[in-house]
Amino acid sequence: MNVTKTNFAQTLPIVLDAVRRATFVAFDFEMTGVAAAEQLRNTNLDSVQLRYWKAKESVRRFAAIQLGLCTFSPLGNGKIEAKPFNLHLFPLVVDGALDRRFLFQPSALQFLAEHNFDFNRLIYEGVHYLSHAEERQLAETQRLAAVKKRLREVDTTITAEMQTFYLMHAARIKDFFSEAPTDNTRTLEVNVKFIKYKVYKYLEEKLGNVVTDGRLEVKYDSDSLVNRTKMTLRRMSVEEAAAAAVTPSAPRVEVEPSGARIIFDEIIAKRVPLLTHNGFLDALHIYDKFIGPLPDRAGSFKQAFRGHFPAIYDTKYLVSSSNVLFSAIGPMTDLSTVFKNLWRYKDDEPRIEVAPGFTEYKLSGDPEEVASHEAGYDALITGYSFFKSLQLLRIPYDAKDFTTRMAFFANRFPLGGVKVPFNLSDDGADAYKEASTAMFHVTNKDETATLEEIRKIFEEKYGKVNVYTIFGAAFEYFLIFQRKESAEKLTAEMTSANRDKLRLEVPGRPDSLLLVTTYAAYEEQLQTRVKKEEPETMPEYLELM
Repeated sequence: MNVTKTNFAQTLPIVLDAVRRATFVAFDFEMTGVAAAEQLRNTNLDSVQLRYWKAKESVRRFAAIQLGLCTFSPLGNGKIEAKPFNLHLFPLVVDGALDRRFLFQPSALQFLAEHNFDFNRLIYEGVHYLSHAEERQLAETQRLAAVKKRLREVDTTITAEMQTFYLMHAARIKDFFSEAPTDNTRTLEVNVKFIKYKVYKYLEEKLGNVVTDGRLEVKYDSDSLVNRTKMTLRRMSVEEAAAAAVTPSAPRVEVEPSGARIIFDEIIAKRVPLLTHNGFLDALHIYDKFIGPLPDRAGSFKQAFRGHFPAIYDTKYLVSSSNVLFSAIGPMTDLSTVFKNLWRYKDDEPRIEVAPGFTEYKLSGDPEEVASHEAGYDALITGYSFFKSLQLLRIPYDAKDFTTRMAFFANRFPLGGVKVPFNLSDDGADAYKEASTAMFHVTNKDETATLEEIRKIFEEKYGKVNVYTIFGAAFEYFLIFQRKESAEKLTAEMTSANRDKLRLEVPGRPDSLLLVTTYAAYEEQLQTRVKKEEPETMPEYLELM
């Protein structure tokens, strides 16, 4: 189901009801980029803390422009019902108080365009959102009440487009129903293709009581708003109208500044476990966009995230960490490949069925034929892959000891290029911290020393060492000593000199210096450098004069 700014108030109750009934909720984001600067690209030598910091710095600079959610609820008889939702997201703008800036990475835009992402819909129909931290800021600057008032006015304003559409059809509809006031079989069709929901809904509400004495029946050719092309009008009989009057309709939710955040507030309140695929950045986007600024330290983030979401399962980590699943899926663990390889089990219990009325997506063996890389569809097949993985692992999703049996897989995200996951359950020391004490960063000031020369210099003085470069960047190196004593000797030399950098000459070239720092000092220098190179921006929150 596509959720837009136009239909958000009408569809939000459906989304919230699905969340309340859900056993699991899968999610996925489409973003405007991944790495905000060259220095923020990951290397296999990064500590987990540095990886988190790099990801955090990129996430806060990029926008999440599409959110996919899919709820999964047991139906009994070995069936699970899936309800996928797809939302374009656009930050709430409050003149003089809030105006998020974000970057676009060209490769990300190209990828989205190749997969038919509608950038016009993002701007015109994107559902707004506001984090808890931003809402507190608005409240402190006494702007929150004004924002709520403005949103209510926008939601109830009768636009020129609504008036025009009404005038185009009103006379014809009135004449049609006046010709045969007692005939309950005649129908009249109105073309609503490419017409906004709010526009044709205004026609329905304005004419309903006038032309049929409150007995107007309205049907559409599709349950999906984006696929609707016509509305069909009919006068109901007195008996039909009486029966319809006692059928409860979905409550309308008043538009709030928090917007799409309301959905995650409900997930948090109900403590529903989350499902994702390769979801490290996605999890950071949830926090940054809906909760508040990301902490600098990985441990602080882990603790805060767990406080909101007690359980999250990453299907990429799941299939990468199980011999059983590796045998069924193979070494390729991208979402499309995982889903295709698990499609053969579609008829085995639990069977995943897309709920009636959610016609935008269908489960097919080839995701490229459907809507691959649209966030709502990716959330759907993430959930499918999770349940089929449980089936192969012989772990029933409703088992009393489910949490215990899944403890090894819970709250862990894979980190590309390294075997250590980002573990939300671990507030302790960085898994790479001990190794990083034997790692040093080296730069060559005049850029003339070769890698082999550098290796020889340090081996002769301290012992066996491996020398690495990152991204082929010349004149910037990392040393990893093979013996702990070698690293301790170099560290002691730096300590005795009371310097954060050690200067060594390249033999035969006294003007060629090697500058050596500890790995911890390198991390601090990198963070300082990134902050200095960030362009100056206006503050997001301005005091009203």
